[in-house]
Amino acid sequence: MLVQPQIECGRKRSTMLRRIIRWLFFLLILPVVGCALYFLASFTAGMPFHNYRLYQADKVFRQVQHPSYTSLAKSFKEVSIANANDCGYLVGELRRYSGSRQIIQVFYADQTKGDQRIRLSFVENGKLPMDNLWSLSGAARISDWLVSLPEPKDDLYFIYFFEIGDGFFDIRCN
Repeated sequence: MLVQPQIECGRKRSTMLRRIIRWLFFLLILPVVGCALYFLASFTAGMPFHNYRLYQADKVFRQVQHPSYTSLAKSFKEVSIANANDCGYLVGELRRYSGSRQIIQVFYADQTKGDQRIRLSFVENGKLPMDNLWSLSGAARISDWLVSLPEPKDDLYFIYFFEIGDGFFDIRCN
């Protein structure tokens, strides 16, 4: 009779130990899985919204006509971090031209009619000065394009649409 209570007590202990292990497992794993799902959702949930905003930016940019004496060298479209927590929407074309810069500036100025989102920047000494775009990851790639293009490089300009928007729920903007 003495053996029986020990076995029964051992079963109770092992059952109790299994329950404790099960609860510890859930208490430890559940927060880890919850955090992983939260971060996955928070970094990807906004992507369709930002892709749509990039599509809208591309639509605005595609309405701009280009001079017949220019040719496309490269085109570019990207959503990336603009500053601390904002998205930058950049759509543009690197184009070759012949003639004077003033004619090109006047050509685009007539079309954009003061739309500050559409900008023009000329390559100077093999570099592309772009006022507030250097915080964008895409701007660095645009500079890399210049290195990969054949000479001469000073007959190039970059016409682009740039806008900053809220960077909620998109890993590209945080």
